[in-house]
Amino acid sequence: MVLGALAVVGILRRPAMVLTLTVTVAVIEVSVALSDLSPSYDVGKMLSFVPLFLTGALLYLYRERIPDSGLLALALLGIFLVGCWLPLGGPATIFSGDNNGPALLAPALAYPVLWLGVHLPFQRIGSRNDYSYGMYIYAFPIQILLVIWGLNRWGEGVYTVLCIVATFPAAMASWWLVERNALRLKAFSPTAVFRRHAAVSGGTPGSGPPTPHGESTPLPAKRAADRPTGVEAASAVVSGDPGTPSS
Repeated sequence: MVLGALAVVGILRRPAMVLTLTVTVAVIEVSVALSDLSPSYDVGKMLSFVPLFLTGALLYLYRERIPDSGLLALALLGIFLVGCWLPLGGPATIFSGDNNGPALLAPALAYPVLWLGVHLPFQRIGSRNDYSYGMYIYAFPIQILLVIWGLNRWGEGVYTVLCIVATFPAAMASWWLVERNALRLKAFSPTAVFRRHAAVSGGTPGSGPPTPHGESTPLPAKRAADRPTGVEAASAVVSGDPGTPSS
């Protein structure tokens, strides 16, 4: 919801503002983690997840300046893994367990994940039918549902496999019934629809009189001999004469 609001107001298209916002949220997150505060569950999750999304936005906005480095990806992955074992932060655990390391250092995973996405030989997977968003959207509610049914009692490994198997049909249905059709509207423009409707119903200015069927009749094209050449047109623009040079 927060990121949606930022996108609506246009902040996510301004690199400097996104960078400032990311640093601000990160400072707040570290301050809370090192203090004796005990934030609510929702506040803790927001402080831990918003920097992840903002870091991904920064990597996109500054993609021309960020190097493509496997060593950098490995180093950032190592920093995150070390943070999972080091006792970071105070009593306020904003992520889970008794350590704030995974939450504080999770943004370091953004670069390694994107680097792997670029370099692993799996670019063709999902190139035509992309079920990844459905897996992302429906995984959590299906996981909760399976816990309610008590299927997690069979062990973490079996539970994980069941979650994947149960989520995949929902992701497929989401792609074929919703996402695939919605993507066709990404270039939708109300202005273009209005212009098309105006052209069909009564014609647009300068398009000629409408035909009996409501379609506009184009004006006669200018004869090629009457059209100025490129040099003549350029000369007319420079001289300020809007007229057509005579032959």
